[in-house]
Amino acid sequence: MESFAKRLIRLRTERGLSQNQLAKQAGVSAYMVKTFESGNIYRGSLKYCLKLVRFLNITLAELFADD
Repeated sequence: MESFAKRLIRLRTERGLSQNQLAKQAGVSAYMVKTFESGNIYRGSLKYCLKLVRFLNITLAELFADD
């Protein structure tokens, strides 16, 4: 089963992006990308997740899906 963190890493690397590049292009901080890729999600993170999924052209369901 692919976790949220591993899925985000896979989606980012499939697009050939560094954490900093993803953050800048999606409009979030590099700290948030690093935090999410470490598997940490906090209350209030939804707005950052929405920015990431918009940039990655996926849905929230796809990002958080259990495989």
